[in-house]
Amino acid sequence: MASKTSYVGDTGTFDDGNFTDADLTGDLTGASFSNQMVNLASSQILGLMTDARFLNMLCESPLSDMAVNGGFDSDTAGWTANRCTFASIAGGVTGNCLEVTRTEVDTSFFGQSAGYSMIAGKSYTITGYVKSGSSGNEAWRVAFYTGTGASPGAAVISSAVSGTSSAAWVKFSGTVTAPTTGTFVFLMYKNTTTVGTMLFDTVVITPTLADISMKAHDGQYMGTWASADRINKGSGWALDPNGTDAYIDLGDSNDFSFGDGSNDSPFTVFGLIEIVDIGAYQLMSKTVNTTGSEQREYDIYIFNKIIYLRLHDNSVVVTSAVNITNALSNGWHTFVATYSGVGGATAGNGVSFYIDGVEVAVTVINSGSYVAMENLTASVFIGARTSSSGTPEQFIKYDMAHIGLDAVEWSAEDVWKHELICRGLYNL
Repeated sequence: MASKTSYVGDTGTFDDGNFTDADLTGDLTGASFSNQMVNLASSQILGLMTDARFLNMLCESPLSDMAVNGGFDSDTAGWTANRCTFASIAGGVTGNCLEVTRTEVDTSFFGQSAGYSMIAGKSYTITGYVKSGSSGNEAWRVAFYTGTGASPGAAVISSAVSGTSSAAWVKFSGTVTAPTTGTFVFLMYKNTTTVGTMLFDTVVITPTLADISMKAHDGQYMGTWASADRINKGSGWALDPNGTDAYIDLGDSNDFSFGDGSNDSPFTVFGLIEIVDIGAYQLMSKTVNTTGSEQREYDIYIFNKIIYLRLHDNSVVVTSAVNITNALSNGWHTFVATYSGVGGATAGNGVSFYIDGVEVAVTVINSGSYVAMENLTASVFIGARTSSSGTPEQFIKYDMAHIGLDAVEWSAEDVWKHELICRGLYNL
């Protein structure tokens, strides 16, 4: 029998080498088989990638909103007030919102009646909206504490986000990382002793999207997601974004930059997408397009079923762009865009595209002024980019899975290995 690595199922095991009936013991359910296939494929893919910067296989915790009644649409059920009273009132971002009224001289706060079960080392994203009430612009804060109930425990584990309210609704977002596995309480503060009110709305708490590479660049779910947006594809998982405000924010890191202003370095972007219609969608971007504050490095853009890789030299405001020549058909496709890092006036000549494991014809538009990308501070977004006004736009509506970035140029053999793994895992 071949050398094997054993993977544990619900009550049994199976092996990744050749096996007989004797090698399979106990019951192995469909769900656990799916999980083990993901584990097996993960190890194979990471073996293929020599310098993985991130690999989100979308096989972690479901995209369930952990906050109970975070929209306050009809009542305040699930929340407990401390040093304040509150009510569900009209005038929210959509529908009703929560109005908090201070009743004691100390800061007012409120929290979920039930604690949150969190996993050590895992990050959780908190988003919501805040607005000034009758007491004007004042401080607010959101935090997780140890303990249960709607009162602080022994220690705060993280102040996810804080700020000062304004007369208009302002969206906030922050991330906490659980120090241990256990139960924690989530609290929100009208963080002053001023008499009056403050408004909150659309509070959402979700686990982050886990990066299974060694770099551990977990992503934040931004916008509107639901548990149903995590869908089964073969023996793996995929995401089904809404195409209106949902995307993933991976933040900034030196790991995500492939130029120093003088020279470029190789990298490869890859993934699995389902083409469903024409339109303009951003698959991945490391750009800030805010007028006057532009920071552009690279992006993967889909326009009318044609995929583009665009390399930006921000200092001279020029782009070398490469796109597949022929539009994709509707349906699931793997894609690989790999760049040699050649840089200079013919940088686009160093880009190759592979669709469904096969290299395809490309159209190259070079810029004679292009020198190299730069290491800037833009976040990497999956499924969106920033607009000229600084807000996210071009939200992708395609189902997607297995999005990754590798800091090397892939060979045709590497691409084919990746293709075979995807065909097996996602039943292509």
